[in-house]
Amino acid sequence: MNAQLVLSNSLYNIPHMSYSATSPSLSNSIEYPTFFRTPPSDAYQGLAGADVIKRIFGWDNVIVINGDDSYSANGAAAFKNAAGGKDLNVLQSLEVAEKPTYSSLVTAINSIASSDGRIVWMMAQASTSGLILREAYAQGVLGADSGYVWFFTDAVTDNMGGVIDYLTLDNPCSECGDDPPAALSESEAAAALAGAVGTSQVSDFGETSSIYSAWTTRFAAQTDTAGTDPSSGGECANGETTITGAAGSMLTNAESGSECTCSDETDSAGTLLWQLDHDGDASTADRCSGMAY
Repeated sequence: MNAQLVLSNSLYNIPHMSYSATSPSLSNSIEYPTFFRTPPSDAYQGLAGADVIKRIFGWDNVIVINGDDSYSANGAAAFKNAAGGKDLNVLQSLEVAEKPTYSSLVTAINSIASSDGRIVWMMAQASTSGLILREAYAQGVLGADSGYVWFFTDAVTDNMGGVIDYLTLDNPCSECGDDPPAALSESEAAAALAGAVGTSQVSDFGETSSIYSAWTTRFAAQTDTAGTDPSSGGECANGETTITGAAGSMLTNAESGSECTCSDETDSAGTLLWQLDHDGDASTADRCSGMAY
């Protein structure tokens, strides 16, 4: 008998308790009245992702990309719902098939590349994620020197080997078409994923936990991309104020009291990583996304 039928049809009234089922759809107590589980719904990863991006990093805008399966679509819906309650602006929301065509990935990633957003939250199965990230690398929107920060959920974090396979195999998805992006070497794949942030369910959690404390220590030890502004004596201007520092006039999104001039670091093509002409007007100040850790 079909397991989903047994779970969803109250005619049978057979109690089920699962130690591993995390699909958000199973949270519907009307549809699944006799089902109970010990792990949390995958939707909580969406809630956590929005909280990390807004509360810990302090960023205001994000791009969402997800697969169309239940795990991914429901988690993305939870993320977007949580973002709305935290004043986190979803610039774009993109959905791809669980086994997408390579041409559809080109379109989706090109949409990210042409956006003003630089923060990308992704929730998709490991295989789908690998295909998305492969195209993202091909278009220059993934990697430590790309100027983009990607956030992953446990489908990637807990299955990194599978994701690496989809980045490095010649054609990892025969159903997706005959024209995949160029395969990465293992060292290129590792470099491409450097700087990304992954979430995973853990038993030791919360602001007093050893895992959280170790992470915040590593985060605070990073090199500042926002330096001292000599014109303001080190005081940080807010997001609406023009400041002048070693890198020229710019706007900053850094919080008041931070050291806030923008980093002059560029990628291999000479493009500034932390400064952006956000309005196409050369006479106005650039937007600065530098951070003082």
